[in-house]
Amino acid sequence: MIRCNIFRLDRAKPNPQLNQKGIYLVRCVPTGDTYIGSTNRSFRICWKEFRKQMRNFHNRRISLRIRNLWQAYGDEGFEFEVLEVTEPTPAKKHHYINLYSPSLNH
Repeated sequence: MIRCNIFRLDRAKPNPQLNQKGIYLVRCVPTGDTYIGSTNRSFRICWKEFRKQMRNFHNRRISLRIRNLWQAYGDEGFEFEVLEVTEPTPAKKHHYINLYSPSLNH
């Protein structure tokens, strides 16, 4: 399992797991709110895109709750965690949603 602050992701030590695809968790550290996601691209690319989308306030694909937390706490308030390196499927993502009960997936 890899856990990394999004702000430091670009400076993170090289890790082959970041170049894989699968299921991940995004956590707002100050509040403990979480989001479970999946990617068919590498975690590194997915997280960079996530960060970019958070900075684009007009992006309607991102939940308003997540954007509000992002605006309040910024890059340093969030961390990403690789939950499983796998071929992502809806069933696997829902398994982790049921396991973690993330507050931001609703």
